[in-house]
Amino acid sequence: MTQECLQCSAYCQSCFNQSENSCIDCKQPYFKSSLNSSTCVQSCQNGEIYLKNKQCIKCNVQGCKLCDQNQICLKCEANLSLDISLNECIIKNNICKQQQFISAPFTQNECFNSCPSSYYQNFQTQICEKMLQCIQIDNSLMSLEDRVLQIEYISNNQYLVRANQCNFALVNQDWNIINLQILQNQQDYKSQYMVAGQEQFQKSFIIRQYGGCTAGNTLILMNFTNLQTLFIQTEEGQNQSANKQQNNF
Repeated sequence: MTQECLQCSAYCQSCFNQSENSCIDCKQPYFKSSLNSSTCVQSCQNGEIYLKNKQCIKCNVQGCKLCDQNQICLKCEANLSLDISLNECIIKNNICKQQQFISAPFTQNECFNSCPSSYYQNFQTQICEKMLQCIQIDNSLMSLEDRVLQIEYISNNQYLVRANQCNFALVNQDWNIINLQILQNQQDYKSQYMVAGQEQFQKSFIIRQYGGCTAGNTLILMNFTNLQTLFIQTEEGQNQSANKQQNNF
């Protein structure tokens, strides 16, 4: 078997694959996307925040156009005004009647008597807000207690779930856990990468059947179809082969 070094994508400073969505660090002037922490982009989108660690994250205030790094809204979308005391965007006067609601995109002066399915009616702001899909991933032996960030179908009616703190779960179509992995069990993970229970600095990713974590200046990549760790790479560039199969819980 021949081993050789291959060139990263033009967007990546370092990578674990040649594809554009396999970046560990970004080249100048690119930085991490909020949609995929292993993809590099040239600019953040509306409603996203640029962090000093060269990463975009989404603003969590509904209807907010511009947030600061502490998720404090600075400017709301059109037809919405900012309530500084509540850190909320609320509908402007004379846009809709009382008991009516507005939905994204907020530039349209379209009012609804009720919100569409998968949205709930926020009577305080008069905004239709998208419901979060809550999936219980649990069984009698194992549970995934951290907040779920991403779910991807991989094969054979199995799904790979990515959660806070580099937690991954392989689950079946009934959402029962087959295997649970913490790729990096870092005691100071919350203080380094999380604010108010949310990851401000995403350090994990899913690409097809692969799950990875880059916390602690170390990249760990696992193939969840065979539960093998492909490699471990430290910041110093030391590579460790890791073909040892992980035990099921």
